[in-house]
Formats: sequence, C-alpha cells, structure tokens
Amino acid sequence: MTKGLTRPRDPVQLAATIIGLATGQISESEVVADRAPKRRAGGIEGGRARAKALTSARRTEIAQAGARARWGGRAGQSPGEG
Repeated sequence: MTKGLTRPRDPVQLAATIIGLATGQISESEVVADRAPKRRAGGIEGGRARAKALTSARRTEIAQAGARARWGGRAGQSPGEG
C-alpha cells in the first residue's frame, strides 16, 4: 500500500489534478510517481552547486554554527573543552 497521494498545494494545480483524476486523464500513481525523481534530481544538483560555490572558510563557519546549535558552547571552542 502506498503512503498516500501527494496533491499540489497551489489551488489551481490542485483543481487541475482533481479534474484529471475524476475524468481519468491521469491516474493516482502518475501523480505520485511524477514528482519524486524530479525532487531528488533537483536536490542533488542544488547540493553540488552549493558545495562548489562555498569557500573553505564559509563551510567552516556553517559547520561551527551547526555544532553550536547542536551541542551549545561558544564559537571557537572545541567540543571536548566544555
């Protein structure tokens, strides 16, 4: 059994999807199957582009901010120096 039909949030696209389903022009499996590969591909492309655009210093800043958010502490402090 599938997790469920993912319907568009935009009212116009939602109406078009409902009409397509009601008239049999599209099936529920087409609606679900159509989106997943596109989202995955977009995420992969975006991640690569972001990694290529960031400098080493900026990546370090992002990592430190993430560590502070996760474990607390001050900037520049090693995790073992709590």
